[in-house]
Amino acid sequence: MNSSFYLYGAIVLAFFCLSVSLFYIFKLIANVKLSKFRPNMDPLPPLLKRVWNGVMFFDFYFGPLLSENRLEKRQKMLNTAGLEFFMTPNETFALQFFSLSVALFSSLLCGLSAFGIDYRTLILVFLLGLTGWFYPLIWILDQKKRRNSEISRYFPAFVDIVTLCCECGLTLNTAILNFCERGPVCVLRYEIERVVRDMKTGAGRADALERFARRTGNMDITRFVGIVLQCDKLGVPLGPTLRKFAEQKRTERFQRAEKLAMEAPMKMIAPLIMFIFPITFIIIAFPIVTTILMNFK
Repeated sequence: MNSSFYLYGAIVLAFFCLSVSLFYIFKLIANVKLSKFRPNMDPLPPLLKRVWNGVMFFDFYFGPLLSENRLEKRQKMLNTAGLEFFMTPNETFALQFFSLSVALFSSLLCGLSAFGIDYRTLILVFLLGLTGWFYPLIWILDQKKRRNSEISRYFPAFVDIVTLCCECGLTLNTAILNFCERGPVCVLRYEIERVVRDMKTGAGRADALERFARRTGNMDITRFVGIVLQCDKLGVPLGPTLRKFAEQKRTERFQRAEKLAMEAPMKMIAPLIMFIFPITFIIIAFPIVTTILMNFK
């Protein structure tokens, strides 16, 4: 018993010393890189800022090994998630390596403390290692899903405002400016403001709209941009075409709401079976069981 206690204590002490050493190594190597690459980016969350030196350590050593194809795919993912000014593609890979190392270190420490040298320790290390590696990607995909959901929510209002302005005789550029001034504060308005800034800096309307579609990666916006560009190319009036498109999007929004309402009872079945029904049965059965036991006495 005493020998096992001393062995586990020595293992915990060794891991603690290793973690402290690695922390100071990360801090020494990554300080210059941190001040060099973050000036024009959005501020980091407090928790991520505390461990950013460790992330930069992995970026320093593994960043040059990444291929251009991988970085380009990751950049597209960041653009569609609205995180292009929050983190670079190299930093996302470095964050994955850092998360993997932390998960492996924690799982190995917990596994050795709980199970010792056993197959359960290997299973714990494997599962937590996978979680640590894929967690940053899951977070990015979750941000992308939330962003697309918010864009789809406010997109019909944007189409209605643009359609109304075009049918009143205004140009598409003026209609976009009206949405920037009077539209609801949301991600879509921020992206439309970027389109306006692109046009003011010299980009053509077609180029600015195509960047807008690629940047968001939303199917509704891609269809809207395609309709606008096709009408400009063929000389078709934009107002009636957008009116039909707006009616279609409004119908799709109501259908989506009906679908979610019909799915609600199915989603409630599992919580009912797991939490509500057992408590109800216990409340109903308790007096019956108590009465039977008293009668048998």
